[in-house]
Amino acid sequence: MVNQEILNNYNTVELNLLNEEIKKYDSIKIVKKEILKEQKLGNQKKSTIKKKYEELINEYERFFEGIKLDDIKFYSFKEVTGSGIDANKKMLALYTLYANLIDKYSKIKVPWAMDSFIKNETAAELKEQMFGFLSKHYFSINGQIFFSIINENVKYLNQKNKYNFINLEKPILEKINEENKILVKSFKIIND
Repeated sequence: MVNQEILNNYNTVELNLLNEEIKKYDSIKIVKKEILKEQKLGNQKKSTIKKKYEELINEYERFFEGIKLDDIKFYSFKEVTGSGIDANKKMLALYTLYANLIDKYSKIKVPWAMDSFIKNETAAELKEQMFGFLSKHYFSINGQIFFSIINENVKYLNQKNKYNFINLEKPILEKINEENKILVKSFKIIND
């Protein structure tokens, strides 16, 4: 009788363990299936965003004739090399491009900020082109945008009545601080 009770208890424990193992296996299968589904959706979204990236690259290259943007691959965050106005145009286009992608595809909305990209004397025709680009592609982003501009360049903005201006007596931004340098290094590590 005691042996039968021990055998029954053993069989019950063994059965319970097997049932728990089957439940765990089934749960793992369900989670793996969900992960594959999410990965598929993520890849589809990435593909959609990449297509829009390429469309914007083509559009921006037409706007800035002579500036080659397609040498920077999607999701490859590298430093823009070179100097002068061409490098400024390229940086402006890429920043605007990613801002538009994030605005269009992100569920999270963030305010955007850009410091003036014209640091020295520039031809009026060039200012017209660059501020025209900003007006069309950057300032059209839905959300709050901060942009620093000197008074003499306001005339190059399209639809300037749509903007709210804050006049500052002196610059409020300091040079890049140590925290920003660490952040830049972190992004470089991610990209490598």
